[in-house]
Amino acid sequence: MKQLTGFVDIHNHMMFGVDDGASSEEMTCEMLEIAYKDGIRGICLTPHFYNPMIKKREEITFSVEKFERIKAFAAQRYPDMRFWCGNELFFHNDCLEKLDSGKCFTLGNSRYVLVEFFPDEEKQTICSGLQKLLKSGYVPVLAHIERYRCFYRKFDCIKLLSDDGVKIQINASSVLGDFGVSCKHFTQKLLRCGLADFIATDSHNKEERAPLLSECFEYVEKKYGLAVSYDVGYFSLDNAENAVSLYIRNGHNNGKE
Repeated sequence: MKQLTGFVDIHNHMMFGVDDGASSEEMTCEMLEIAYKDGIRGICLTPHFYNPMIKKREEITFSVEKFERIKAFAAQRYPDMRFWCGNELFFHNDCLEKLDSGKCFTLGNSRYVLVEFFPDEEKQTICSGLQKLLKSGYVPVLAHIERYRCFYRKFDCIKLLSDDGVKIQINASSVLGDFGVSCKHFTQKLLRCGLADFIATDSHNKEERAPLLSECFEYVEKKYGLAVSYDVGYFSLDNAENAVSLYIRNGHNNGKE
């Protein structure tokens, strides 16, 4: 079977030494090798921005200097791999100012914002935060929605968020069952209902949270028959007209099972 290539990972923590992801430049290089062999050809680096669950959160941001070093390394070994800037924003009171000022990066200099909340946050608080981003002209991409158990029996609410313009991201490892049965069932129902927009790795290291997408790609296509986009037009990653992402096309069942 011919290897599938061309994936873009829009959520990962491969940038070394800035958050709880890659701990060294060596690990970043090893993760890039894993990603490339798995068929990933584009990476939007998204280190945490202001995450109160991680120590020294004020220092967690995007390092342009490290970004350039990563690109330089990859250019020598993987010349067809592309990179874009991004952040995983923890929603807080000042986050809009951080976005407007450019201190927090959107995905590939677009209006798309990868955003997260406390795992045990109340549904109302999450929905309110997402609406604030929408009203400010941003397109929130809710990171790993399967972590927020407040949504597990609230598919009507997820459908309303989707209708308002919120994009839903799920982790590939969650779809494959690495985080338990209930998490797997939730992500699978999202897929059945057409409520998942992006599948990403959320990779943090080279072992239990490695940057892998191909297995999930094959699983989703085989089990659900969902078309996977090879011509993402939702956000321009550095004006890339044909960036490939594990983007689940269309509404499928329009939120209905």
